[in-house]
Amino acid sequence: MTDNHDFDDLNTRLKDAENRSGLSKDSKVVTLDGEKQSDESRKAMSRAFRIGVEMVSGLAVGCIFGLLIDRYFDTSPWGLIIFFFLGCGASILNVFRAVKGMGYKVGYRDNVPSQTPELHNDDDNRR
Repeated sequence: MTDNHDFDDLNTRLKDAENRSGLSKDSKVVTLDGEKQSDESRKAMSRAFRIGVEMVSGLAVGCIFGLLIDRYFDTSPWGLIIFFFLGCGASILNVFRAVKGMGYKVGYRDNVPSQTPELHNDDDNRR
């Protein structure tokens, strides 16, 4: 049988270790330059990196597709020009979805109540 005292001691030591390492939920993360960074600033930084990656990846995929089309069909530079602008459009759409918080739900729509009438109880629907 173990005493409850052992678990209390373990929890105390774990909390001390979390506080020393900076990994506790209520503490702030220390950056390389020694400043403390809040959760809000970390979330903002991650969103900014995501937006940058969305922009660069859309343009890169568009340009690569355009170059491949130009090489395969010998239509230089029209494939690159067309797919560059398509990549720009895709990048802007992805950034818009990321900023609006879309893309996390099926169909990229907010949950809106349907316009169908509500069913009350089973006795009314049996007729």
